[in-house]
Amino acid sequence: ETRFTRHALLAGRRYFLIFDRVSNSFGPRTYTLLLHGNGGGTSGGSFSLTPGGARWDRPNAFVRAFCVGTNDLTLGPAALTLETGEFKHAVYQRSPLLTHTVLKASHRGIGARFLTLLHPEKTGLSLPEIEALAVSPGSGGTGIRIARGDTVDVCVVRERGEALSCKANGASLDMDAELAWCRLLPDGGPECAFILNGRSLTDSRGVIVSLSDTGYLYTDFRGPGRITGHVLGASGLTVTVRGPVPSRLTFQGAVIPFTPGEGSFSFVIPGDGAFIAETVLEPPSGVRVEDVPDDQGHSLRLIWAPSPSEVYGLVDRYRIFRSRSPEFTGPIPLSRFTSLDSLLFYEERHTILVDSVATGITEFTDPFVPLNDVAYHYWVQTVGLGSVSKPSMSQSSVRVETDAPGIFRLDPACPNPFNPSTTIWFTLPTRMHATLTIFDVLGRKVAVLHNGMLSTGAHAIRWDARDCSSGVYFYTLRAGKHHATGKALLVK
Repeated sequence: ETRFTRHALLAGRRYFLIFDRVSNSFGPRTYTLLLHGNGGGTSGGSFSLTPGGARWDRPNAFVRAFCVGTNDLTLGPAALTLETGEFKHAVYQRSPLLTHTVLKASHRGIGARFLTLLHPEKTGLSLPEIEALAVSPGSGGTGIRIARGDTVDVCVVRERGEALSCKANGASLDMDAELAWCRLLPDGGPECAFILNGRSLTDSRGVIVSLSDTGYLYTDFRGPGRITGHVLGASGLTVTVRGPVPSRLTFQGAVIPFTPGEGSFSFVIPGDGAFIAETVLEPPSGVRVEDVPDDQGHSLRLIWAPSPSEVYGLVDRYRIFRSRSPEFTGPIPLSRFTSLDSLLFYEERHTILVDSVATGITEFTDPFVPLNDVAYHYWVQTVGLGSVSKPSMSQSSVRVETDAPGIFRLDPACPNPFNPSTTIWFTLPTRMHATLTIFDVLGRKVAVLHNGMLSTGAHAIRWDARDCSSGVYFYTLRAGKHHATGKALLVK
């Protein structure tokens, strides 16, 4: 006449959690959970009692067991009695039968709950830190804390009351489920979460997962731009999950609608099944380009509105592209061009990658646009999640206005920092003799990149520093009465 249910969870693909519930209608009983590992007795291997459980060892692997419990007669964690026994076990009809050592975990109640952690590991590797977890209120239940590296797992059993809370990895969790499990990252945010017979799991930032009625919900936040999960509950149940607003939500492979929230999204399930919420990086918007006044020519400024994906921390950087053609085709980084002629030829029909800027920046000045009075097109692209957005094109093409003649200008090396080569760009006011020299931080001459006559206008000279050591270098341009110096960092 004993009612028994068991739930098993392969928690984060690392270990097993076994949740057992037993009860009867006759009165208090002593309930005993038998944990049988392959070790001890006459079968080989070894067995030892450990705090809160036991350990079974074989030559190549071992299993650690840790058990806590609650019952309806005890406020808070039950005092488990841990004993051992030898059980005979048939192995390929061998005679006499071999024995294995069994751990017995017992406590008394009309109803009782057992939460058991079974953690297998290869011999020679260490286990995470495993201990009982304090919950609040203390009379409401118990739990287990598993700490490995910089992540902490918590698993909580609720015996009585409406909700429990616990603290781990700097986070404070609240839950109303009969069983709740969550893996917490170093910043306290969730990596995976599970609730059984509950409605919600929350922290100080708000909802992690919630249901409009009691059900089962597992959610995995580990995929970049992708949240997966599985729901068991009545048709019409509303599920809310923390995360960026997805671009697409599928349930059992079919696309279903969802409702965006503040830092979360919600959807209604048609029944039990798995869901996938996928987030596609949004491009920046409102890209516009303007000429930079009084800059001696060759500069354009881009301004854009940030990608909506920035709000959810999905953006790493923005890439800036340009071309004299309105078609976005096969971008090549600017740093690969070794001459101005090759750059001018390529940009006529193709796209180049000018530079990248960090997330949070919405303005960029292109310091060296080779041709004045020629229309250039620009694009800005979002980068993050190991993927990229569609490139967002500038609202119109822009020409660099020609400034007064007689310009002498030394532009920043690009790329900078660099490894192993960079390109130095400069403009001469007229045809003249020019010398471009590289010096180290001690003033010693490292290389002479050019020493001779050059025509009026823009020039680009590549410096290959593969034979130089990492460090700061200065490049000096002398042309007639003009003189200018720049700095570049070689990082190997």
